[in-house]
Amino acid sequence: MTRGSSTAIFFVAARPGFSVGFIADSSTRIISEPCSSRFAGSFRNPALLCPLENPVSSTENLKPGLKGAAELVVGEEHTAPRVGSGRVHVLATPVMINVIEAAALAAIEHLLPGGHQSLGTRLDIRHFAATPVGMRVRAEVEVVKVEGRTVSFRVAVNDEKEPIGDGTHERMVVNVARFDVRVQDKVAMVRGRT
Repeated sequence: MTRGSSTAIFFVAARPGFSVGFIADSSTRIISEPCSSRFAGSFRNPALLCPLENPVSSTENLKPGLKGAAELVVGEEHTAPRVGSGRVHVLATPVMINVIEAAALAAIEHLLPGGHQSLGTRLDIRHFAATPVGMRVRAEVEVVKVEGRTVSFRVAVNDEKEPIGDGTHERMVVNVARFDVRVQDKVAMVRGRT
């Protein structure tokens, strides 16, 4: 990935414990900027949260036209029966959504200032063709609108033969520390019930 490029390619992680929202296997790999040690130890999944070593100073760098992509070779662990969304052994819709979110992260996450990340807030996705185990799937996203902290994407997903899905996705840019305070308030509430 080159800095200044409007296209960021992100491949889902291959090593154990370093995945983007779903189980990855040896058929997948990651190409990314290294994460600084101060961020790598701070979060449960650094693949989702690590900004570049020298992030740009504001979210104003998020502009329409930014692109990202993510790929996955479908394994048995990515099928509908494994994730509980059906009985046919083809790519599960929830896993396709994870690949879409990984593509969105690839498009913008490296441009966010330190201490910020984006969170998925809306998906309007169609999954209209089946992909069998062993076939590669690629999600491509493009930023179409940035309004305040909300980033909107156009989404297209293809396997090696044909288009399999499309739609839109939105993410909200948040300050991680402030977000975590709200989450910890809820954690305390849940613990208080037990």
